[in-house]
Amino acid sequence: MPDTELIDLGLQLGFSFVASVFALLVWVRNREGAWLWVILGVLTQYVSHLLSLLRYLGLVSKDAIVIAGFSLVGWLPTAVSSLSFCLAFATLWRSLDRRDAPLVVDKSPRKK
Repeated sequence: MPDTELIDLGLQLGFSFVASVFALLVWVRNREGAWLWVILGVLTQYVSHLLSLLRYLGLVSKDAIVIAGFSLVGWLPTAVSSLSFCLAFATLWRSLDRRDAPLVVDKSPRKK
């Protein structure tokens, strides 16, 4: 019977690799702030899946780098990926808010 965890990790790595390739292709053509954060999030997500596979295969120890009780190998790529997506949406939200706002707001009463 095939190892389902290995198949799961392989599928996650494969799909995140394809997403990373497309992210790099977008990066070449687009330098908007929100998209750069999305691209960083996708790339760090790929690194996270790669590290999960390497940990499963026994090539990388989860406790390789531990600071204050936190395993950076397991925690850092996931945290950076989530933070990047948060910053992407915040940047996009701010840019959309600015596009919809009028350039000059005239609050003076209109003369007839």
